[in-house]
Amino acid sequence: MKPIADFEAAKKEAESMGNSIPKLPVGAYVLKVQNVRYDSGVEGRSDKIVLMYDIEEGEQKGYFKKRFEATTDENKKWKGVFTIYVPKEDGSDSEYAKKNFARVINHFEASNKGFNWAWNEQELKGKYIGGVFGEVQKVIEGTERCWVEMRWTDTVENVKEGKCNIPDKKVFPGATSSSIPSPSDNFMDMNNLPQGIVDVPF
Repeated sequence: MKPIADFEAAKKEAESMGNSIPKLPVGAYVLKVQNVRYDSGVEGRSDKIVLMYDIEEGEQKGYFKKRFEATTDENKKWKGVFTIYVPKEDGSDSEYAKKNFARVINHFEASNKGFNWAWNEQELKGKYIGGVFGEVQKVIEGTERCWVEMRWTDTVENVKEGKCNIPDKKVFPGATSSSIPSPSDNFMDMNNLPQGIVDVPF
């Protein structure tokens, strides 16, 4: 039998996976914000509000904490992350950017009784919001990968009443639309995907 290329690296990845946690099913979930970070834009880019969340209700409650704790890789990342782009103060952003920001804030206000947005992103910590998750398929460093991520927000009420529109798979140029084995079922590949951050929200 001939040696398999990059087998030692594969062994290291397998060792870091810990107890296997299944990929999150596509759908809508009630989320609770665990922590908030404000990132200032550089080189003319928009500022960002980074939300670190976990699933608060249902069979998948605590999903992202379980994933984080189940892996022993020293570079593991918290994967429950959603970025809100803040419209620029100079008014140079499109109307779509402003409406998209307003839509997310509306969802927070509708999902948390008595909450009114007062331009303090830290007040979002501990708040509830609906999250709609869909599949993404993309070629990263020459390898085609498929994973599930939060695509947009909704209200908690819509999640509970089953009124959220679940997105079709988002296939980036260069990727195929057919089903492929999902690397997001193992922790090493999940940690290498671009939407994760290192910060632990608890």
